[in-house]
Formats: sequence, C-alpha cells, structure tokens
Amino acid sequence: MTQHSKQQGLSLVELLVALALSSFLLLGLFQIFNSNSQAFNLQGGVARVQESGRISMEFLSRGVRAAAFLGCASGDASSPFTNGADTSEFSNLAFRNELIRFNGDNGITGFDNVTGAVTTLNNMGLSVGTGAQQIVSGTDVFIVHGAESCGLSVTASDATSITVPNASSCGITTNDLVIVSSCARAELFSVTSDPTATNVLNHATSHNNSANFADDIYDPDGSYLYLPTITAYHVGNTADGGRALFMTQINRSGETTSFITQEIAEGVEDMQLLYGEDTNDDGTANRYVAADDVDEFLNVVAVRTRILTASEDRTVAENQTYTFNGTTTTAADLRFYVPYETTNTIRNRLK
Repeated sequence: MTQHSKQQGLSLVELLVALALSSFLLLGLFQIFNSNSQAFNLQGGVARVQESGRISMEFLSRGVRAAAFLGCASGDASSPFTNGADTSEFSNLAFRNELIRFNGDNGITGFDNVTGAVTTLNNMGLSVGTGAQQIVSGTDVFIVHGAESCGLSVTASDATSITVPNASSCGITTNDLVIVSSCARAELFSVTSDPTATNVLNHATSHNNSANFADDIYDPDGSYLYLPTITAYHVGNTADGGRALFMTQINRSGETTSFITQEIAEGVEDMQLLYGEDTNDDGTANRYVAADDVDEFLNVVAVRTRILTASEDRTVAENQTYTFNGTTTTAADLRFYVPYETTNTIRNRLK
C-alpha cells in the first residue's frame, strides 16, 4: 500500500470518527433542547391554568358572597324588599322577563347539568350549543340577584322622590333602575326624570307599579342608593373552539337596558356546583346538594364551587389522570388539567 493510500485510509477513519462524535453531540443537544422545550411548555401551561383558576375563583366567589345583598335591608318580613318597577317600560324582552323575578327571594338560582332549553336562562339570552358564548352541555349555571353600592347616601326624601349628592357619579339617567335601601325596607324603582342637574330621583307611578314612598321612610340618616345586579355565570365555547368562563350581566341603558355576555377566563372546561341548604333555620348549611335537589333556593346560605381548567396547548408528555367532582378521569389529550374547589357563604343570609 502506498503512502498516499494510507493517508486516504486514515482520513476516512478520522471522518467517520468525527461524524460519530458529531452525531452524539447533536443527539445530546437535541435531547437538551427537547427537554427544555417540554419544561418551557409545561411551565407556560401551568402558569396559564393557574391564572385562569385564580381569576375564575375570584369572580365566582365574589358573585356568591354578594348574592341577595340589598343594602341594610334583609328582604324578609322584618325589612322587606319591593320591586316597584313597571317592567313593561323596558323594550328588551329578555331583560324584562328576568327583572320580574327580582323579588328579594332570588338571591341565587342554580341549574344542574344543563343540556337543553331552560326558560330562565333563555330569558337572559343563554342557550346550550356549540357556538361562541353558548353553554357547554352538561355544565352547571347559576344566576345571582343583588345590589352594588353606588357610594351615595340619601340626603332628602319625600313621597315621590329621593335626593342624593351626585347622581352623575353613578351614571344614573332617566328610566334607569335603582334601589333605595334603609334598615327598615328597600325598593327597586325606575327613575322618571333626569337627575343629572338636580340630583333628585323622581318616582312617578306612571312608570312604577308601587305606590309613592311613605313619608320619611327613607330617612337621610341611614338610607343609601344602590344599583340592581343580575349576573349569570356559565362555561361556554370560545370563538376559536376552546372553552372559557363567561359572565352575563346588566348592560344599563334606560328603557333599552339588556344583557351583555363577557369572557372572564379562558381554559375553563367544566363547572359543577353544590348548594349549602339551611334546613333548620339556624343560619348554617346542613347539607350540600346539586341544584335539582335543592328544596328552596331561599334557604341556600353557601355554595361549593368546582371548576376544571386546562392548558390551551399540549404540555405534558403523557395523558394526565385527575380527579374532578368526585370522578377520576384520564385525559384524552396531552393538555395539563387542574381542578379547583372553594366554598363561599352568602353573606346577606348569615345569622
């Protein structure tokens, strides 16, 4: 063998050794990249799921705690609530039908495993389906009625009106609904004049079913103004094919007041609820049952909320097994699933 042939042989061996070493190095780099990529995806998925869970629980807990709130009035016989508004004044049929139910007793209403048409939900523009914002079949829905503070105290009152410091700070205009509340009673009524300049909220029986206020019933010392709230929470479909937690609430606009649905948090796959019912009138829950098994929602004093969240993309190496609502399930995809659970009391019903 010539010297030249020997050199060619050595060069070929060196090349093969170099290729082998390079292959091992590339394989190692690929494994490191793949591991880092999986860790990055997992961390991102976990972060998004945790954020969705935290936001969802915050909104749901706040909604439950505020249910049945009517200011100082309790809504029962000791300090009754009256819905004095003439509902026929409102052009939006869905809002009109739900406003009729605002009677002080419907602080919270639940619907278990919704799979078809439910009149009360349909009245709020909600239905089961696969379209955007529609309810995911088999999930729970609940509606809360109450009042939110306007930060305004009553400075004067008579038989047909109440006066507040600054009606504009609450955005109150003609035909808006408000609640005036003292510890003796509360009433929802339609404002029949523009209070912007005068800060006087007139209560004319031409737009309200109830009689005029009793003189001095809303004494300036301890009477306040609130805005009525009607809010529904449900798991619905998003426009991109995912799922999210949605909130439907009042869109205030005088006689054309209606409902508007907004997304709260993406990645919420399911919501299941148990209602703590006070069966012996001691102010505490004696049993937790699904909505269909509640004897009387007026006796519900707490709600146990369970939601299941999932990452948007595939983030785990193998199908995850998780337990939600008492059932253990192995996921059909590689998304990261996290169940959340919390129990909240309805503050206005505590004794």
